[in-house]
Amino acid sequence: MIKPANPPDEDARLAELRSCNILDTLAEKEYDDLTRLAARICGTPTALISLVDRDRQWFKSRVGLDATETPRDWAFCAHAIHDQEPLIVPDALEDERFRDNPLVTAAPNIRFYAGTPLRTGAGHALGTLCVIDYERRQFTAGQKEDLEILGRQVTALLDLRRKTRRLAELNEEKNLLLGAAAHDLRNPLGVIQGFSEFLLEEAEELTGPHRIFLERIHSNSRYILRLVDDTLDLAAVEAGTVNLRREACDLARLTEQCLELSRVQAERKNISIESRIEPDLPQISIDSVKIEQVIQNLIGNAIKYTDEGGRVDVLLEQDASQAVLRVRDTGRGISQEDLKSIFRPFFRAQEQGTAGERSTGLGLAIAERIIGRHGGKLDVISEPGRGSEFVMRLPYANP
Repeated sequence: MIKPANPPDEDARLAELRSCNILDTLAEKEYDDLTRLAARICGTPTALISLVDRDRQWFKSRVGLDATETPRDWAFCAHAIHDQEPLIVPDALEDERFRDNPLVTAAPNIRFYAGTPLRTGAGHALGTLCVIDYERRQFTAGQKEDLEILGRQVTALLDLRRKTRRLAELNEEKNLLLGAAAHDLRNPLGVIQGFSEFLLEEAEELTGPHRIFLERIHSNSRYILRLVDDTLDLAAVEAGTVNLRREACDLARLTEQCLELSRVQAERKNISIESRIEPDLPQISIDSVKIEQVIQNLIGNAIKYTDEGGRVDVLLEQDASQAVLRVRDTGRGISQEDLKSIFRPFFRAQEQGTAGERSTGLGLAIAERIIGRHGGKLDVISEPGRGSEFVMRLPYANP
């Protein structure tokens, strides 16, 4: 038996294999489908997706073989990763590299082998898609081509897995950076807001440009502080560090409380708020603080983007096994293009409300994620010039 040598790029090859985070993972249908298809096309009892580790070959997917791994020194695949073309062995007993291999001289008594290297864009062969038989046979040109095609699909799955993992890592780093930056900004901004508010109260006689400047400092510091708070909320939700404190809640009462808080804002713009709450709704297990934040945001947005003299309707009802809250307005509406991005962080379809109100662009992103954490869904229906309707659905049973 001739032991396989390591490729010249072995360290880089192993590093790329590790970056896939796939070794010793559970079976996955996407890989198993390709393995079964390879065995069927090639007419062999066994097919494997074999990944060549430092000292072993490990099978991500296998058909017709019970073993999950073998020593690398015994692996046909450890030879195959050296080549660009598939390695084809019609009869292992007649090949000096394999005639004394324990996998040939004893169970499972391999005779035929064909394996195509899983070569990535960086040029590293991480393993093979191979087919095995236990008697001598020939391999047609068509079968060889089909095996290569399926091998490229396995490589594409590995590449997608690696990229998905990297995106998740980058997203986590982004959340940590946002959270740290927002946390560091919050204290000095709070001081600025507090001092400016104190000066405005103490200097009532202050007039002219000095008072205007002071009012702008107070207004902008309050806005930036709200932006920082929203950023902290979003970072926490996306990082998965928000623990929902579920408790039995009267959603009807919670909605009424939000309506009362919103009426003052609506009265300033001469906007009427009408509500219809279905009677005798059952209690629901939710984090009432988080859901109140969501409801307040939906009603507040409806008021913010509705012109003076308009109307906002809030409806709460039970639909099968879920509670449904609808917030409708007669405002400006949202274009179909903007609807695609409405729940994206920092996206603002309109820079300001109808009375100049400012938005951080984070409220809906936070709301959508909080509802998702509850196993629910937030939808929006809108048309420019005809208003919008946001629909919050919360399941009664915990997900």
